[in-house]
Amino acid sequence: MKKVLLIILCVLIVIAPTVALLGYYFFADHSEETVKSEVVSAKFLSAGGEYEELGVDNVKVQAFLSLHRNGDKEAESLTALPQDALSNTLYEVMYTDNFDVQETYKYYLCSDKNKCYFQNGKQQTYKVAPAAAEGFLNSDFSEKVYQTAAAPVVRLGDTVLEPSSLDWNYKTVGGLLKKASCSFENNGASTKVESFDAALNLATEYTPDEVRLVIKNSDTGARLFSGSKQALLKTVFEGSVSVSVQMTLVWKEASGAAYAGSADYRFSGRLLGTPAFSFNVDAAKCGDVVILSAFNVVDTSNIQIDIEPAFDYTPVFYKVGQSHQALIPIPADLVNEKTDFTFTVSSSTATDILHLNVQPVKKGEYKFYSPTAGDFYNEQVLANYHNAIDPILAQSSSFSFAGGRFVLPAADNYVSDTSNYSFGTTVNVLNINKTFTAWDNMYCAQTRKENDVYVEGTVTKVLAAFAGKVVYVGAQTFTGRMVIIDHGSGLKTVYTNLSSDIAVHAGDTVEAGAFISHAADGGFNSSMNFNFHVGAYVHGVPVALQHLIDKGLIAN
Repeated sequence: MKKVLLIILCVLIVIAPTVALLGYYFFADHSEETVKSEVVSAKFLSAGGEYEELGVDNVKVQAFLSLHRNGDKEAESLTALPQDALSNTLYEVMYTDNFDVQETYKYYLCSDKNKCYFQNGKQQTYKVAPAAAEGFLNSDFSEKVYQTAAAPVVRLGDTVLEPSSLDWNYKTVGGLLKKASCSFENNGASTKVESFDAALNLATEYTPDEVRLVIKNSDTGARLFSGSKQALLKTVFEGSVSVSVQMTLVWKEASGAAYAGSADYRFSGRLLGTPAFSFNVDAAKCGDVVILSAFNVVDTSNIQIDIEPAFDYTPVFYKVGQSHQALIPIPADLVNEKTDFTFTVSSSTATDILHLNVQPVKKGEYKFYSPTAGDFYNEQVLANYHNAIDPILAQSSSFSFAGGRFVLPAADNYVSDTSNYSFGTTVNVLNINKTFTAWDNMYCAQTRKENDVYVEGTVTKVLAAFAGKVVYVGAQTFTGRMVIIDHGSGLKTVYTNLSSDIAVHAGDTVEAGAFISHAADGGFNSSMNFNFHVGAYVHGVPVALQHLIDKGLIAN
């Protein structure tokens, strides 16, 4: 018996390793329990294009992993990513698991906790549970989601002011006020500004609750002002001066505000004196052009003008030297008797009251007969003309009118130094029973005949009345061949009934007295002794050319 037991024991010893191996095989390959894949680290792409690798226990990694579930509940699976999610802020995280397998997740997050999503490496889409989204949006890693986390942009005129220090805070969906990463203590920045006035027209994304200023004379260092922006508006500065400015903006925390903070700015430039306004003349006639000058004004859009008695014209200001000027056309039919007009001109810090005496213009009458007038003067012809030309006359100029005296736009073999009929003349066309007011001057050219037939004039020259830029060369049924020259500040001259030898092109720059063409007989003027016409307009309002020739247009 002992011998049998000994034999059995020896056999068990021999086969034990085999039994153990078979047991391990069946346990490892056939058990229902398996080793799970778990995240062990994550990589985040930095702003500099480099990856930041963090372990799974890092609070940043845990913040993103928390988006995958709310407690024991997994994120909601979707069939596709909603279209509006593409406008959300995108985060990309590359996870590495315990088997060294890497998978990149894309998170589409916004400040609305109900519209946050993510996709795994297999492009499977999930909607983040609102509670999980809110938790992340209140964390320190969601700053990119909030637009109000970006530093506020502050402009003075066209200049962007760079803060010398910034303390900026944004509010999360949970109402937490967090310091934005754009905040900094002091970089000593100082911005150069060309000029500004006491209105200190700041353009900001978020209106500050307080604006505090300290202004010093750049040359002497003397303090000129210290206080609020409201107090600055009430301060009178006699003249312009170079200054350095320290400005503090404060955005207070309020229940409805999504931001709060403060910023310091240092800038230098020329502080303009109190604004002032003036006319170049005290009296004018209908058809004249008056210059309204604005001094010590940075932003002319803030200028308000009230006219009594009223007439329908809104001045457009242009920069001329250190001031701004607006040309004001006095319409030909504005008054029938001598009238005093009062202009109340205001900016944000000053008001001036200006007076202008306006007298009616003497209007003549001109009668003539033309067998072809009806072909060139009818409703359709006029409509075509106005549709093509009026927008050109009304458009703003790309440069300013500096002032000066106009020259006679005719040379060689013309009848007189004044026009045959002048601005405001009532013209009667007898054979078609039409009457209209002429807004141009008609100059009579001397012509020649061949076998008793008038031919195109070649001796009377048409000249540019003032320096400018050619903005139109073409032809209209009503006017024949024509040229329009822009002299700046909306002042233009129009030359019609020209010969075929027009010497200028659109875009050309011409000087006063430059040759444009010869007189001809095109358009409404056909077969009428080669007369040509020249008119002047300010932003589409007709003015008297002869007044510009006789007196010029000079600012004070």
